[in-house]
Amino acid sequence: MEALERLEVVHVHLQLLHTHGIATSHDPSNRFLADFLLLLGESGKSYVEMQRLCEVLLDAVPKMKGSSLFDEMARATSSEDKLTMENFTLHKGLNHRGGHVRADSVTLQMSEVVGEEVLTTQQRRSAPCERSVLSCMISFNSMERARSTLEDFCRSYFMFHGMDAQNPTHIFRYLPLLVFVESFIYQLDEENEDQLCLSEGTGGSNRSHDVSSEFAYGLGKDPFTGMRSILQQQDLLTERIDNELKDGLKYWCLEQSLCTALSTGKEVKPEDVLRALRLKSFDYRILNLLLYGLLHEPVNEAHFEFLSVSELLVEISDDLFDYEEDVVKNTFNVLRMFVHTYGSNDAPIKLAQFISKIEDEYQALLVALEPDIRDKYTQRCEEAVKEGGSKSVHVLGDWTIPPLITDENAFRIRVNEDA
Repeated sequence: MEALERLEVVHVHLQLLHTHGIATSHDPSNRFLADFLLLLGESGKSYVEMQRLCEVLLDAVPKMKGSSLFDEMARATSSEDKLTMENFTLHKGLNHRGGHVRADSVTLQMSEVVGEEVLTTQQRRSAPCERSVLSCMISFNSMERARSTLEDFCRSYFMFHGMDAQNPTHIFRYLPLLVFVESFIYQLDEENEDQLCLSEGTGGSNRSHDVSSEFAYGLGKDPFTGMRSILQQQDLLTERIDNELKDGLKYWCLEQSLCTALSTGKEVKPEDVLRALRLKSFDYRILNLLLYGLLHEPVNEAHFEFLSVSELLVEISDDLFDYEEDVVKNTFNVLRMFVHTYGSNDAPIKLAQFISKIEDEYQALLVALEPDIRDKYTQRCEEAVKEGGSKSVHVLGDWTIPPLITDENAFRIRVNEDA
């Protein structure tokens, strides 16, 4: 079974070679290239990392060809049809510096190229579903960041699926998939935010950004490939989820272009700001759609629309709370976008008008919900407001606009000096 799974993955990579016009007329060469792509995908966790590994290879191949490495490998394979450390004499410049080397093929070794502990080739080949597992590694930091979102999702969305967030059985039944998906998204979000961090003492970003690019810089054409593979294996990848993944890429691209515009003093279009705001909660919508799929239920459009409007209000509330932090990090924040677009005098008024409009939509959809769900969700909102430290008597809390920052660059410099 494992051999068949690997053969299927290799076949997919062979198709990619033909699709991109890289395949040759020599089948063994194509198989070699497909195996190389598989190894590259397993070793590189992102588009940028795979690019870097290719540069490492381009630098190493001429050195390999100019040494006796290939001769020694040929002698070793012809004598025993396998490679062991006893077959080699380590020469200067070819010694392993990443950690202890053993001939045992199942030993974990520290890869100097990737900079982390990786599986040996033999382990990759013997690992079940190796393509999905090794291409979808997520960091512990991403899982930590996803924790609060997942808690909020369970407490706020489970009720719409007849599930109880206080019931451990309901929590753990789908926990692995929900944790994986949200952590995967957070990891990509971290990579995108890394591109937005401002260089010290400047108003520009660390990297230039082509605002006409379809996808966010550095994430590659489709950073969700690994997630799609997992969801396909679980028979959960629907057209609607696929569209939400595309919306996620659109959001990151908009965040790149909008934040670059702010840091360089360029114009920001209000429609782009509102579009980004509406796209921002794509992760919640994906998790929600996954629950429908896991429970084999059709999407309840009334519930979905209500939650989408609620997500808007939550995003605005979070942006007001995180305003100063987002300015320092140069990440998307609806208030800083409004300040840049309308000026410090009109921005609060424009934002208040927008909030009022969304609240009206929210109330209209809320009263249309089933009474038991409406009561549970209202109670959940009250709990969230209290847990956030607010003493407001309003269900959604009070809207408090923080002091506006008119000179973001000066503010960042002051914050960095005080740090």
